[in-house]
Amino acid sequence: MTFRLLYFGWPLPNTAYAKVALGAESIRRGTEYVAGFLLVFPHLLVFLLLAAIFTAMPRRAPRATRDLTVMTASVFGFAVVTGGDWMPMGRFLVPCLPFLALLACLLFQRLTSRPSLMMTVGFASIILGLLPAFDVHAIPDQWRAACRFGPRPPPFHSEYTKWRQQKRFAVEFTALGQALALHTKRGESLVAASIGAIGYYSELCILDTVGLVNLEVAHRPTPGPAKRGFPKVVSPAFFLKHKPTYCWARFAAVPDHAPSHLTPGVWFRVETNPAERFFPPEVQLLYAPIGTLLPETLAPSPRRLLVLFVEKQTIPARLGESRNQRAARSVTEPTSLGYPRRDPWLPEDLPRPGTP
Repeated sequence: MTFRLLYFGWPLPNTAYAKVALGAESIRRGTEYVAGFLLVFPHLLVFLLLAAIFTAMPRRAPRATRDLTVMTASVFGFAVVTGGDWMPMGRFLVPCLPFLALLACLLFQRLTSRPSLMMTVGFASIILGLLPAFDVHAIPDQWRAACRFGPRPPPFHSEYTKWRQQKRFAVEFTALGQALALHTKRGESLVAASIGAIGYYSELCILDTVGLVNLEVAHRPTPGPAKRGFPKVVSPAFFLKHKPTYCWARFAAVPDHAPSHLTPGVWFRVETNPAERFFPPEVQLLYAPIGTLLPETLAPSPRRLLVLFVEKQTIPARLGESRNQRAARSVTEPTSLGYPRRDPWLPEDLPRPGTP
C-alpha cells in the first residue's frame, strides 16, 4: 500500500475509481448480476442453499463447510456491493468457483450412503454446468431477463450470445489497432472507449472515455446513473482541451457507389452523421472524418475503410490534393460506422464497438 501511494498517488487501482460508484443503484445492479449468474448455472444456487442450511446447523456441519460457505458468500457480496460487471459469464464470481467445488465435494460426501442419488445429482450438475456453453438453459428466458445486467428496455440476450459478440469485438478491435499502426504515428493521441487492443497495437496515446487509464475521468464525480458498468463515461468533447490528434476511429464498409479505383493509403474526405451523444456540436465544429481504403492484408473481403476524425485545419495537408480533386474523391459513408457485414448470430440491436 505504501508503494502504491508513493508511486501512483492513490490507494486503489484506477479501474476501481472508474467502474465503482457505491450506492443503492450499484447494489441493485450487483444483485442482478449475481442473480443472473445463478440463474444461468442453477446447480450452483442449489449447492449454496444446501451449504447455508448445513452452516445454520453447526452440530451437523463440519467447520470446513462453514468456512467455505463464508468465503463463497464474501465473493458474491463483493460483486453485489461493487455493482457487478457488464461482461458475460460472471467473471467477477470466478474466484469463488474453487470454494464452490470444495463445497460440492463436502455435500456429495453426505450422499455416499446413497450412491444412486449421488450419481444422479453429480451427472445433473455436470449437465447443468455444460448446457450454457451451447446456449441451452434450464431456467426460462423470462426469468433470466428479469435479472439481466444493464440498461432497460433493450431486448434480452443470453450470456452465450454476448460472449460471441465479445469474441467478434476482440477481432475487430485488433484489426482496428493494426490499421491505426499503419496510418498513424507513435505519440499521436486518439479518443477511444474500447481501448485494450486498439492501444496495444496502435501504440497511440489513448484518451479513454470510460476512465480505465485516465485519472481525470476516473476521479471525477459520478454524474448520474451508471451506464453498463461505466458510471463516469464521458463524451469525446471532454478531451477537446487536450487537442487530440484523432477524436475517434472506426471501420466502415465501402459503399457500392464508391469509385472502384480507391487506393490503400490515399486519404479522402468522408461524409458521415456520427451519433449525437459521441459527437456533440463542439466536436463536429473542430473535427471531420477522412478515410482510406485498407490493404487486403487487413481486410481481404469485403473492402473496408479506416475512418479517422481529425482536426479540420489539418485535412488539406493530410489530403495533399486541390479542392477540386478532393471533391472528386469524396464518398458518402454508410450510416453505421460499425461492422461492414452483420453475422447471422449478431442481433440488430446489440451495441456496436466503442459504445459504452
